[in-house]
Amino acid sequence: MDCLAVSLVALSLTGCSLFLDGGEASPCSDEDCADAAPFDDRDFCVTLDFGQPEKIEIRLGNAGDELDSARHPSFPEDNPSEIFFSHRPNQDNRRIYTAVMDDQGDFVDGRVIADLPSGDAAFPHVSPDGNVLRFTGRSDEQIYEITRDGDDWSEPVPLPEYGVGDEVYPPRPLPGSSSFEVYGSKRTGKSDLYSLDPDQDEKLVDVNDDALGALYPWVSEDGLALAYSRRQMSGDEEMYLAVRITPDASWPKGDLIAPLSSTEKEIHPWLSEDLCTIYFSRQDSESPNQYEIYRAQRLLQ
Repeated sequence: MDCLAVSLVALSLTGCSLFLDGGEASPCSDEDCADAAPFDDRDFCVTLDFGQPEKIEIRLGNAGDELDSARHPSFPEDNPSEIFFSHRPNQDNRRIYTAVMDDQGDFVDGRVIADLPSGDAAFPHVSPDGNVLRFTGRSDEQIYEITRDGDDWSEPVPLPEYGVGDEVYPPRPLPGSSSFEVYGSKRTGKSDLYSLDPDQDEKLVDVNDDALGALYPWVSEDGLALAYSRRQMSGDEEMYLAVRITPDASWPKGDLIAPLSSTEKEIHPWLSEDLCTIYFSRQDSESPNQYEIYRAQRLLQ
């Protein structure tokens, strides 16, 4: 069965159901959640099953050259036919690109919208309306923001309020409360996720468990769903989803997004607001330094 376009207000997920009605959740039993890993003392758990992922073809400019490596997909919810991603051309600095979908579902006319002469630009996150984009400058591990005016993008502006570290991962720009925004930073030997409360004080988003890092956060526009990658002690990286009942509740530990038929690293999840589509980066099995972008559709049983 194809994925139904539903919201988190009444969300039924394969293996375990969560229904939000008036701010209360109908809990799942341990037996219901046997396939959701790991299940602890939470009131509910979430599992996601997706169909077979397909590789996304991306071509640059008028030449139509297909990219052999692209990472960190991000989409504006208001215009899902536009993709933002990072790419390193000819072993030069990594840059932020955009491309548009053609009639065959491929992305074409890729062009640079952000470039830092001092080093790599990576991990783009675009706002739902497609007019604000944040990314990380890897040379100074600083989060930057650019804004769109027509077809043009502004020069990058640093955002020091989101902290610094050995690695930083930008929050998705969301309208309204910045307390929905979650960003990442490596400060204590592992990457953790953080958010800003209404007073702009930083607080830890405690989803890390015993992993070496939680990174690449994505938050739904309503502030109820958080997807991220976890770096395991083995070096593997997997994608997780956490769901909370209200936007002011603490984030629970996430549940594994069902493996997408790969033994390679799968990172940087981006989901549509209805959680029906996931885009992510998968490591190339023959070239570990290269990643490709894949798409999969959620299935309901």
